Amino acid sequence: MFLTKLALFVLPLFHAGVIGEQQPDWQIHSNWCANVDNGSSHRVYLNTCGSSDQYDSVLACQRDAGLNNGDGGAAVRAVENAGRDAVNAYMENNKPRQCVSSYPQSH
Repeated sequence: MFLTKLALFVLPLFHAGVIGEQQPDWQIHSNWCANVDNGSSHRVYLNTCGSSDQYDSVLACQRDAGLNNGDGGAAVRAVENAGRDAVNAYMENNKPRQCVSSYPQSH
């Protein structure tokens, strides 16, 4: 009986902890463009990130991926909904070295 009650108390907490720690879709999509994909969408990202911020680079990648994968634009919408500031901040430490910073240093 005690184990049943314990399980009824602990399992929902465990489930909530696992769910609560899941990355938002826009972060998964952003990281995929920069560090996971090795196809045409990654090349689009790399071609864009050398002269554009992370937000524009990720959107270019996801638009290309949408053409190839047919996700109906869900990834693009997730990134757009997150917004430029959130994407740039998240990707600043997750972007490949060859990409420019979204926060250029003023001289």
